Amino acid sequence: MEVLAGSYDGLVVAYRLDVGQDSSTSLKVTQRFNDVSHNGCVRVMAVSEKGIVASGSTDESVRLFDLLRNSDIGSLVSHEGDVNSLKFMGKDFLYTASSDGTIKMWRTRIWELQRTLKGHKGAVLGFDIHPSKKLALSVGGDKKLIAWDLVAGKYSFIRNIKKVYETLVFSPSGSRFLLRTGTTVEAYDLTQTEPIYVQDLKSHVNDCAFLSDELFVTADDTGKVKVWSIPVKKMEFEFYAHEARVRSVVPLRSSDKSRFVIASCSGQDETIKAWSVSISEMKATLVAWVATGCRLTCLTVHSTPEVADQLLNRPPVEQPANSVDSEKDSQSTTETPPETLKATDGPVTQELPKKKLKNSVIAMGSKKKKVNDMKKRKRNQPVAGLQKTRKIK
Repeated sequence: MEVLAGSYDGLVVAYRLDVGQDSSTSLKVTQRFNDVSHNGCVRVMAVSEKGIVASGSTDESVRLFDLLRNSDIGSLVSHEGDVNSLKFMGKDFLYTASSDGTIKMWRTRIWELQRTLKGHKGAVLGFDIHPSKKLALSVGGDKKLIAWDLVAGKYSFIRNIKKVYETLVFSPSGSRFLLRTGTTVEAYDLTQTEPIYVQDLKSHVNDCAFLSDELFVTADDTGKVKVWSIPVKKMEFEFYAHEARVRSVVPLRSSDKSRFVIASCSGQDETIKAWSVSISEMKATLVAWVATGCRLTCLTVHSTPEVADQLLNRPPVEQPANSVDSEKDSQSTTETPPETLKATDGPVTQELPKKKLKNSVIAMGSKKKKVNDMKKRKRNQPVAGLQKTRKIK
């Protein structure tokens, strides 16, 4: 299982979690790479089933890595605005949405631009592909919701909306979708124009995702992760996941429909955590964590249901020092008796470089040199296409 995150200063970090077959064995965390990939904040990350990693940034580029071949593929250069959303469609295509008002479709094997979808008059902020792979929805700064026919490569309809939404995400079946803006998350049925559930969290929501067609999870500035039920229109339970603002949450697919694995990250405490969440018991157990040493902004995970099942059955591990204060711990529904948090219960073993933020695998040189190199390449770059880099040593 690989966990990948982006940061405010353009860094992309990747870690491998070796879960092991036996829950009594230590969970080992090793760093795959640590690379200054962008000349700007990393806004979004995505990973394909085949292990192709994409990161989008305010520097208008998309950086690509191949986890299986351990190689740096290069950068996609075509957008003229921040890259706000990345979605892989199967193994053949990557869609990139930008503040320049366009959505671009790339063929992954040859990394050529196949199609540009135009319809928004402002930034495209939220974009997701329906599980059928025939439909996509997008929302933008122009207060438009656009439905796209991916087969024909054009929009089906454009609908005016009242707000500027920052996130759009489909449910697992595709029957519902979520919209996020400010402190509010709205749930919609695909066949209806009005929301079926609106929840104001009273705190800025940074991310949201479906656990199932009925449940979704949110991350906000309070440091809490909250689970909400659409049918009963209320919060199922909440827990303190981080010291402060939770930037991103990523649910992992497993075979257990009553328990979930949720990965979360925060730029405040600079950690990535994995939680085993039981809805029926209203309990969240920390099963893995890693300290990254950088201000994280976004997160993605490359995993399988089998690995998620193994994480669900792992014993709890100790919270990293100062990650959540004692007052928050006393209020959290995830509090675990101190006697259960022992090293013999299967601690996380972190094998990380001693120097924080050092490029341990990808030797990119100094950040200043990296920025200058990117500016030089940008002057000579083609209108659209892949800028190849090199093999990871």
